[in-house]
Amino acid sequence: MKPHRRSHLRESAAGRWSVRTWIRRFSIGAESHRGAVRSPSLCWLAFVIAFGCSCTLGAAVPVSTPPTVIFQQRPVYPESMHASGMRGEVVVDFIVDREGRVRDPVVSRSLNPAFDVSAIEAVKKWRFVPGMRAGQPVDTSMQVPVIFSLNETADGGQGPLVRRQVGDPASLPEGFRYDTPPVARGTVRPVYPYALLLARVTGKSSVRYIVGSDGKVAQTLVSDTSHSEFGRALQAALECFEFSPALKEGKPVPAIEGFTQEFRLDPDLQIAGEEDLDLLKRERREGAQLGKQTNLDRVPRPISRRAPVYPLSVDQQLNEGQALIEFLIDESGKARLPRTISASQEAFGYSAVQAVSQWLFEPPTVGGRPVVARMQIPFEFKRPQLPIPAPAPQVVSESSSAKPTASSAVPPASMPDLGGQRRFQPPTIPEPAPSLSTVKSKPEQNPAEMQFQQAEALLRENGRPSDAQRYHQLLRLPSDQGHPKAMYRLGIAFRDGVGVPVDRVRAHCWLNLASAADVPGAREQLAAVDAQMTPEQRAEAEKMAREKWDALSARRGR
Repeated sequence: MKPHRRSHLRESAAGRWSVRTWIRRFSIGAESHRGAVRSPSLCWLAFVIAFGCSCTLGAAVPVSTPPTVIFQQRPVYPESMHASGMRGEVVVDFIVDREGRVRDPVVSRSLNPAFDVSAIEAVKKWRFVPGMRAGQPVDTSMQVPVIFSLNETADGGQGPLVRRQVGDPASLPEGFRYDTPPVARGTVRPVYPYALLLARVTGKSSVRYIVGSDGKVAQTLVSDTSHSEFGRALQAALECFEFSPALKEGKPVPAIEGFTQEFRLDPDLQIAGEEDLDLLKRERREGAQLGKQTNLDRVPRPISRRAPVYPLSVDQQLNEGQALIEFLIDESGKARLPRTISASQEAFGYSAVQAVSQWLFEPPTVGGRPVVARMQIPFEFKRPQLPIPAPAPQVVSESSSAKPTASSAVPPASMPDLGGQRRFQPPTIPEPAPSLSTVKSKPEQNPAEMQFQQAEALLRENGRPSDAQRYHQLLRLPSDQGHPKAMYRLGIAFRDGVGVPVDRVRAHCWLNLASAADVPGAREQLAAVDAQMTPEQRAEAEKMAREKWDALSARRGR
């Protein structure tokens, strides 16, 4: 076994690493139109309800009796999708309150976002016998998949993405080769950047990204774009994607993928739909006065709000950020044309805009008549506290880490509890470290293992050691003797400057060795470090890894 060769998103000289490229097809589009428009009368809807484990929100124990559905509103297959023949699978999280009503429905995962609103509109009308605990009704968290399909397609119709083979998988870096490619399970629609939409600018962007062995997007890189704003908008969307991971010999492995998105003023693409374009025309005529209602009957109540993710591209040393987002709520209650007013970093603005584009409200009214309303929402982002701080770009775990803050428009109490939703899975972390007394009570352990356990015992809840220099010293012996987890930890320490100055060459070396030892998460971390290095640094790191590997092999008699 040899250390993995370099693994990152940079394009090779021959441009061969973009092996597979996804093409977005939210609706019929030019490629998916077959020339035969199906009659709505031939369209039927298959939706499956599957309740998983239900639990009382905020409680540590499950409910004794889960909610029982007594009324289900049949979802409507969107009219705009009839000609496409596409299928849709929308997973909706919601709360069944003590009266049996659905509150705060949120799309947690969607195969095709063109079906999201229809799924939410149906689920929010369902009624239940509430969940019970100790004989009392309680608020209960629930999840349900709603599946849309046409009866003319035995396999459920097409998905929203088309995969094109544009290269040889054997040309991928060694650590990213697979037998079975990743399969999209959850997607979102990229947001057309408001300034370019207003100026009627069109273009295209291509982004390469790493799908980790957990199916989460771990890194993105704009490979080609007509305008930088399109590239950043596509990155923000891809960070919300979810996949079934690639497989090699039946085991999940990371994979490098490519995604190309056209940004055109074409409703068929549904990047900017007809409603968006109509509202944009009104805003161009009326300017900022559109939606500035001072006599609303009441502040629009949010129905569904998906929290933004902490951006992958933010520097690892930055643990918080802010963004102020403005948008219009149309007469149906849909958030439209979100744009960034201010942001501490651009990535926070794009992430917040991506989330707001999926929000639903009760329609704003004046005198009982629906109107357009203009709103501004401030967002505060907090980096999730992981046992090991992730590198730049980071892996984000909890979507609840970036919730909107209090504002006059949307009271904080109305924000749904999104703590159960995962956008990005952190690298697999070893079991919690034992106490120092526990480590010392195990004399049967070899010295390398004992020192590693002592180093682990120094880690605090925030992932940082209480004594950085001592932590680094304890990791050296087990790493030099080939302890896989110690090599991984030491690589992270050199990457983050824990107990020593930041040293990407040594970080690359030790993460390379940990990757060769199949330590979970090592390949993704190696790829992120590699992407920040010069060719000279990379060559030095690989030489160092080979020398250490040879020394380890000699010590083991191989």
